[in-house]
Amino acid sequence: MAGLSDYVSEHGEFMVDLVPEHVPATKNAKKPVAHDEPTYKRPEAESVRATPSPATVEEDVNYDFVRQAENSIKKGYVSASGKWYPYEGGLGYGEYDIGYSHKIVDGKVKIGGKQYDAAQGFTQSQINQLFREDMAGADREARKYKRLNRNQQQALASIFYQSGTNMASYGPKALAALKAYEKKGMQDDLDTFIYEAFDPNQGIAVKVKKGDKPLKSLQKRVAKRRARFMGLPK
Repeated sequence: MAGLSDYVSEHGEFMVDLVPEHVPATKNAKKPVAHDEPTYKRPEAESVRATPSPATVEEDVNYDFVRQAENSIKKGYVSASGKWYPYEGGLGYGEYDIGYSHKIVDGKVKIGGKQYDAAQGFTQSQINQLFREDMAGADREARKYKRLNRNQQQALASIFYQSGTNMASYGPKALAALKAYEKKGMQDDLDTFIYEAFDPNQGIAVKVKKGDKPLKSLQKRVAKRRARFMGLPK
């Protein structure tokens, strides 16, 4: 990508200690304010088919767990300038991401309908907006599965966020079981989806590619998704 390789070669990849993630901006705020992520209880049996709430993705702070899974160390963030810059994606191959694993295309980033040069650097507010826009599409896709409760939809949305809603290429058996459960509501289909999606050795995206051994970092991501799906405390 033009300009990005030179930038990374000159400045290197920036990593900072884990800091509190997205906090809604206030008029006079200068620094993020730490906050605790909600703790979830195991859902009651009857809640499995609960109707999801109409909350928008902007209002749904529970997607902080996706930020943690995608870039908990805030790779590409420069604390001195308070801005985010491109970094080489986790799979390499010369591809670059920015923020929370947003893929850069042709050296550009689209935020709020406007195109920006990816190498210029972005504020935390811009990166938060970019994340919400990306997450909104994944959230809408997950909400189509109305038999799932909200925790389950959030876990599913995190898969769609990573796969670009193309879950068929990541976990075809999981997707088939999920569609079957949505159609008939059979517990066996839901159990099959849980195994195919969240198994630590064979689940969706626990390996970089087929034939590889599972990576611990990816297993941790899948474990967080499973905990959210099952309504377990983090």
